[in-house]
Amino acid sequence: MAIRTHPIFTAFSAGVWSPDLEGRVDLPEYRYGCKEIKNAIVKPQGGIVGRGGFHFVAPAKYPDRLCRVVGFKYSDLQNYIIEIGHLYMRFYMDKGRIEIGDGTELVTNGTFDSNITGWTDLSTGTGSIAWSSGHMRISGGTNGVGWAQQGATTVADSVYILKFDIAAFPITVRIGSTTANNDILKDTVFGISTGQTIFFTARSTTTFIQFWNSNNNLAQLDNVSCQLSIPYEIATDYEEKDLDLLAFAQDDENLYIAHPLYPPAILTRNSNTDWIWKYIDFIDGPYEDEIYFPTITPSW
Repeated sequence: MAIRTHPIFTAFSAGVWSPDLEGRVDLPEYRYGCKEIKNAIVKPQGGIVGRGGFHFVAPAKYPDRLCRVVGFKYSDLQNYIIEIGHLYMRFYMDKGRIEIGDGTELVTNGTFDSNITGWTDLSTGTGSIAWSSGHMRISGGTNGVGWAQQGATTVADSVYILKFDIAAFPITVRIGSTTANNDILKDTVFGISTGQTIFFTARSTTTFIQFWNSNNNLAQLDNVSCQLSIPYEIATDYEEKDLDLLAFAQDDENLYIAHPLYPPAILTRNSNTDWIWKYIDFIDGPYEDEIYFPTITPSW
């Protein structure tokens, strides 16, 4: 009498096998292989988990034009997706589009070269704000809060980039749609560092940027900047009709790009917001200059 069995498969670490190996039961890895693995990821431990869903990040630049997406692996921790479209490239990483300021500064006197003019003092108790050697000094004193605020002109539902440097001691940052409010960014402590960055979405025509310190120390604030956030983008010569025939090969920080109708090009990553696309300048080609009238002197 035939007995139905239900073997237990404990691992799938051998991955998907070629149909040519379907009868190779003699191979030790056979029991760990699969004919097909679809919409799943094999874990290093041998098990399988369903793949994650797609994550919407941002629309392409042109809704009525085609574009391509190409992967770029700079390191194990830094991976990018490049959006290549009609005469441009845009860049993505960590589930977000890389963005920069549009160049129009919305903060008045964010570098504190000689004073703190333009900033409103909301300090309480023994707290204070003051100018000191090219930066703003914020102190809570023994029993108070040092608190600086400035209103920036914004457009509701637009995204902005706030950047600043902190020295000496941490500072708390809040952003609100009304004075002293924190409905856009709740109180968040930032430590000592340069180039601190916050992305926020404005809710009204004026956004209030605030820095405060309730501790009895002299925290230092400098280089405050707020600009409209726009996608970081570089120009290329590839038109929409050229995209299907682009071919790619990566070598470290360089992505080589070939197309039948264009010279070979190279895309180089210098930083997240510094990419360079250019045609490759072949020096002397693969050969030296031609010799049209050679002189040959026999040696005996």
